[in-house]
Parts: sequence; C-alpha cells; structure tokens
Amino acid sequence: MRILLSASDFTNASNGLARSARDFSAGRHSHNIDLHLAGSGPLERDLRKLATPLAAQIHIGFIPHKELIALLDRADIYVHCALVEIEGLLLQTLWNYRRE
Repeated sequence: MRILLSASDFTNASNGLARSARDFSAGRHSHNIDLHLAGSGPLERDLRKLATPLAAQIHIGFIPHKELIALLDRADIYVHCALVEIEGLLLQTLWNYRRE
C-alpha cells in the first residue's frame, strides 16, 4: 500500500485538496493508495462530504505532531495543494524535520 500525504489548514488557500481527492479516487491504482489529508479548518466538513462517496482510502482530519512526523516517514509522496507558498515555510519544515 502506498501513502500520499498532504498537510494544510483546510481553508480556501488550500482548495486544491478537493480536486486532489477527486482526481486521486478516479485513478486506476487508487485501491492501492491511502490518501491522508492532515489538518483542520473551515473546509474539513466539505472535504469529508466529498470523500464519503469516493471509492478510495481517504483519511481526513487533524493528526497530532508526532503521528504526522511518523506518517511523513512512511509517506511515498507529499502533495502540496496550496495555490501559493510565499515564504516556503512548509517546505522548509519538511526538509528539516528529519534532523530533529
């Protein structure tokens, strides 16, 4: 089983999450992939509604920091769905987390 991970705040700035979930579930290999949308925010309820009818393994919701780091270690791909990453803080965090 492969793991795809995305972590965000579930706001309009991360609206690519819904598209990613739909596209992911339509893929011919989606049955071999777990998609984790880690985070919380105003769009969480909408993402859960979207994910319910999709024939895929989609996990949505807040993941505590230590569990998120463990999931990052196991993830095969990290999906960054933000429209912009002005300061690159998320990418810097991902780059440095293994050094902890």
